[in-house]
Amino acid sequence: MVASSAGLLAEIIDDAEAKGIKKGIEKERISIARKLLKKGQSIDLIMEITELTKDKMDKLQ
Repeated sequence: MVASSAGLLAEIIDDAEAKGIKKGIEKERISIARKLLKKGQSIDLIMEITELTKDKMDKLQ
């Protein structure tokens, strides 16, 4: 029972870590997109570079 609890806890921690990394990457992409927008770059170019969706880009404007 203890081993299965430890395994479950490790799985939960791994999942939380992966979600945290994904969230951090998304924040950095948004930061880059904002900088590119301020520099006057096109939405299409920013979407290509950052891999952000059109919907997310629309929210930044």
